[in-house]
Amino acid sequence: MWYKKSLAIKEKEGNEQEVAGTYHQLGNIAEKKRDLEGAEMWYKKSLAIKEKEGDEHGAVITYNQLGIVTYWREDLKEAEMWCKKSLAVSEKEGNEHGVAVACHQLGCIAEKRRNLEGAEMWYKKSLAISEKEGNKRGVASTYNQLGEIAVKKKNFLYAAKYCLKAIVTFNQINDIRNVELTIDNYARLLHIAPDAERRKLWEMLPENISREVTKILEEMEVDANDSRK
Repeated sequence: MWYKKSLAIKEKEGNEQEVAGTYHQLGNIAEKKRDLEGAEMWYKKSLAIKEKEGDEHGAVITYNQLGIVTYWREDLKEAEMWCKKSLAVSEKEGNEHGVAVACHQLGCIAEKRRNLEGAEMWYKKSLAISEKEGNKRGVASTYNQLGEIAVKKKNFLYAAKYCLKAIVTFNQINDIRNVELTIDNYARLLHIAPDAERRKLWEMLPENISREVTKILEEMEVDANDSRK
């Protein structure tokens, strides 16, 4: 409500840069509500102004959001188009953070298409930049995605290494929710790994994480027994 009231004032004043910012915020709000069509409409309104004003940095941010929205509604061709626009402008500007974000999103698109080699290539490009920048959140997120790729390739040891790296990095930035989610992923990895590799996966675990994983596996076993009753 407040954004729309603010928007009416800014539109009346003819302040296009602020109007574009408010359109983008309204897109964020719609996206969080999973109103993907509404989000796309607001982002495109914002983008039209940014492109007209020559605001390439602002356009990159909106390209990324349009890439995410179209990915969630499974229009992978359009999502790829927005991400590649973001990548091209970011590379031209020397915006390494923008390049890393675009590469990560392109990795997600390739993974969704089951192009595992392509996904791994994009994720590793994103990871190299995020590591160089010291962007620990970006690094941890990409470790997670690389772990998923390794699982799909049945390379459980590599998956475990990436998973553990993600846990450590999320812990460094005090992101407890993602630490817990990634520990849960490790437990599921142990659950599906072949017997020959499971012992190695247990040996890789630090003691404090091992206790958490044991608890999750016990809960999974209880759930499995309940479902068989």
